[in-house]
Amino acid sequence: MSKNRFAAFAAGTLITVASIGLVATPAEADTTRAGCTVLKPAGPKYVGRDSSNRPVVEWVVKGTCSKGRIIRVQQQRWEEDDPKGLGRGDDYLGSHYPDWVISFQNRGGSFVRTYRTLVPQTWDAGGGKEGNEELYQKVRFRVKEGLTTSAWTPWERGGASWIFH
Repeated sequence: MSKNRFAAFAAGTLITVASIGLVATPAEADTTRAGCTVLKPAGPKYVGRDSSNRPVVEWVVKGTCSKGRIIRVQQQRWEEDDPKGLGRGDDYLGSHYPDWVISFQNRGGSFVRTYRTLVPQTWDAGGGKEGNEELYQKVRFRVKEGLTTSAWTPWERGGASWIFH
């Protein structure tokens, strides 16, 4: 195969691969502040149905902290309406209250916090998206070490999960 034919073949293959989304891209980063790291929030996971046959999802927040830290984590739950993911017009579903406060005073380590909720029905009949909800979460945190408390991190938005009614 000549160099020109190989280059055309390689370019065509790259375009095909890129068009179906198989090109590797850098992962979005976890957030680290003052010796604690919170992993990029994941979309909620479908875990079954309640006794009234309503869908139930589990929201998970994970992270690690060094010894001597206390982390305070805030979580918000959202239903996505903006197809561009910019948050315009999205429905606020609630927050975990009170904040999660996890102490690593005696030793460092990791944490996992989960919260289960029913899937709300935010669509109107005839609105064109009957039967599914696009759910995501936002997480932020701050860290206390000794007498010093860091500022809150910016809200970190996770990817959306499609949950069907």
